[in-house]
Amino acid sequence: IIPLNEASAYKDMPVLVALHEKHLNGAIKELKDNGFTNLIPVSFDNDLWCDIREEWMKINSIIPFGAEMLQESCEIKLQEGMHIYVVHSAYDKELAENIEDKLYELSIQVGANLTDNIMFPICDNTGEHISEKNKKYCELTALYWAWKNDKSEYIGLSHYRRKFILSDGEISTILSGDADIVVTVPVMNLETVKGQYAKDHSESDWNVLGQAIDALSPEYKDAYDAVSNSTFYFAYNMFIAKREVFNDYCEWLFTILEYCENQIGSKEDVYQ
Repeated sequence: IIPLNEASAYKDMPVLVALHEKHLNGAIKELKDNGFTNLIPVSFDNDLWCDIREEWMKINSIIPFGAEMLQESCEIKLQEGMHIYVVHSAYDKELAENIEDKLYELSIQVGANLTDNIMFPICDNTGEHISEKNKKYCELTALYWAWKNDKSEYIGLSHYRRKFILSDGEISTILSGDADIVVTVPVMNLETVKGQYAKDHSESDWNVLGQAIDALSPEYKDAYDAVSNSTFYFAYNMFIAKREVFNDYCEWLFTILEYCENQIGSKEDVYQ
């Protein structure tokens, strides 16, 4: 750890500024004001950080990489049995590059009950829904909507600025029924998952989650402890799952979230 006022020897060297997005711009400005000239910003959503994580995964042989991209015939087959919902809201940021949805990707607007700006034909406020809870549940109001209103063999969730790239091999595995669930490349922390959460949020909220596990799903207590003490997690609520797995997960998840919601209540801080 080097105090800023003792770091003059590093001012012309490449400096990775690796922080949460909400702190990144402030840190960049302060470093520039102090004469640092070669700054490389890195956050969880940054392309460079994604590449670093991917290379780490390749080296450690955690998951296979390198298969060719999908062909249209695979897309059509997937469209018949799988829907990946791409979450949008009235507050989406403008993207430098818009990537067109695949045939099996369906854009869904969340928080539709909370705005007059309706952007897509599929919204989270039709059928059985919890659209009005979007400020608390974020993209999970889309997950709830898909659970209650879509009957596809496979269902997935992604984001307008975070999407799955599936290889032919991965698609074949999905179509054959050999995969229960597809998840993201994990995010790596220096802190434990619980420790990182406590830095960005309220540790007491995490502890309420532990109480919910104890009360409603004690068979997951060991898993809760393992995740809490781990240094990586599968981020962004992004996954693709078999219908049976999807249904079981949603039944489990939303029961626990309702418990947490009732215990924690409302917060003045919009981010929290």
